[in-house]
Amino acid sequence: MALLAEGISKLVAEFMEEDPFAAAEYRAERGESASGPRAERWAAYVRRVDLFFSTFRRMPRASSLGASGDRNEAALHAWVTRQRKNESRLSEFQFLRLDSIPGFSWSPREDQWALVFEKTQVFLVTFERQPRRRSADPHERKLAGWIRSQNTQIVQNRMRQNRVQAVRQWRDALPHPARQTWLSAEALRTIDGIGRGLDR
Repeated sequence: MALLAEGISKLVAEFMEEDPFAAAEYRAERGESASGPRAERWAAYVRRVDLFFSTFRRMPRASSLGASGDRNEAALHAWVTRQRKNESRLSEFQFLRLDSIPGFSWSPREDQWALVFEKTQVFLVTFERQPRRRSADPHERKLAGWIRSQNTQIVQNRMRQNRVQAVRQWRDALPHPARQTWLSAEALRTIDGIGRGLDR
């Protein structure tokens, strides 16, 4: 944590002269008032998110009834969400400062999808079968539900193109028997149809 704090201090020092948000964080660190209320509020929030992560080892969640017991968790989650939505309007310092928070992601849903996609691949390679929905193992049941959801999205053409590409590339790299364990026959036909459109 000390190394992270040192890195943040260097980042703040680098941008302090040119960026009011960096200056606000510098002053907040020293207990001084910032140059403006907007910058001061931003510095206070980013420091609260840092503190939240260092305390709970995760980013704030939307539900204020989360396991943290922190009544401000939902407010912190909303603030982080706004920063992601306003990414193009953030200063370079703000972008780098948010990026310095462990656990922060500009696209957490994509990161989560990629993580479950990877877990599914590991499961299929390890056990050479599809996860079972009625398994005693809750992790296996989750993977089975995820696979079902992905098949539905593929068949209904609701899956994002980058995800379709990832599924296609993965599927194409597997030996034939393993293909059948992941995608339903209908999803395979849909992926192939989408693939022909992408290859044109």
